[in-house]
Amino acid sequence: MKKLLLATTLSLAFSGVAQAIPVTLQFTATDFRSWFGTASPYTSISGTIVYEAASLTAPIQSLTSVDLNIGGTAFSVANVGIQSPYDANYPNMSALGGVISANDRVGSMFGGTTDFWLLFYNDRGTGYQFVYVDEQYPDQGWSVGPDGGRFSQFSLTASTATPPNASSVPEPASLAMLGLGLAGLFAVRRRRSANLAG
Repeated sequence: MKKLLLATTLSLAFSGVAQAIPVTLQFTATDFRSWFGTASPYTSISGTIVYEAASLTAPIQSLTSVDLNIGGTAFSVANVGIQSPYDANYPNMSALGGVISANDRVGSMFGGTTDFWLLFYNDRGTGYQFVYVDEQYPDQGWSVGPDGGRFSQFSLTASTATPPNASSVPEPASLAMLGLGLAGLFAVRRRRSANLAG
């Protein structure tokens, strides 16, 4: 009985609560490199994206808010996709991109739409590449990244405060251990009652 009580207490003490924290990504991309020789119609593009992750350096779990406008097209949570981690070769990178061009792969852009692609390092908090197309300029595209242009500002900041609408959700393993512990206590008590009666 004492061992079972000790095991139950320890399992509850070491069980965690899975909770995401809000992370704010802010960026400004400038000095765009043209794909086809036409200068960028914008000198800079700035955006703020808030997402939830287990930690500042962890992959993105979900988007909370998007404040990004390109040529009059305002992006929102509903039309921005997540690819996090980016892929098996780049587990510390995440990609965000518009999905309003009727495709389901983040970063696939087509002429005649306004779309973007933002690739960054979660673990370093640095931008890698920002690419955009604008429906007002068909068959054109511009980028900043390793092949030209730059991020004049890029930051990731985490909030330690719990968002007002967030609730703590116990991990399934914790609930299972609690259930097993309670079942064990019930079984021991029932066995003891049977021994006293018989």
